[in-house]
Amino acid sequence: MAILLIAEHDNQNLKPATLNTVTAASKMASDIHVLIAGDNCSAVSEAVKKIGGVTKVIVANDPAYKNFLAENKHSPRGA
Repeated sequence: MAILLIAEHDNQNLKPATLNTVTAASKMASDIHVLIAGDNCSAVSEAVKKIGGVTKVIVANDPAYKNFLAENKHSPRGA
């Protein structure tokens, strides 16, 4: 069974907590996927690809994730 982790970052740098989480997840499973949601976060994606034990990197790169808000303030629905 795969484990999905959400990377903690600031769109440029991966936070150390993500590395700790990957280490913990590797004790439970060998299939570790990491989701990176952000804006212009390619540097974070490259850093995650270098982490041992990560088998898949999923990137959601969109300006809506720039400020790490739960909701998109510029929703087309006007919400």
